[in-house]
Amino acid sequence: MMAEAELALKEFSRLLNKSQSKDQIDQRSEECIKRFKGVYYRQTRRNLAYILFTVPSHMQQLLPFYGRFAATLNQYFSEVGSELVSLLMAEFDSI
Repeated sequence: MMAEAELALKEFSRLLNKSQSKDQIDQRSEECIKRFKGVYYRQTRRNLAYILFTVPSHMQQLLPFYGRFAATLNQYFSEVGSELVSLLMAEFDSI
């Protein structure tokens, strides 16, 4: 089950990088909530936060969409938002 979740995350990351509009991001959010709602693996949700944290450097135009996605997911998976904030704070502290 864990390996299946990891494969789903990789595929999901690829689709997320291709999302270029609010409608697409909202659709990805809905898909993610449906797919991972029953997944109780904390590591899987941490990995999801890490995917949001690691926006490809050549795709900075995705930041508003990633923010929208993170805000939507945080309503269902609060640990994703908490983990994302922790990663961002650690990044700022290291600067």
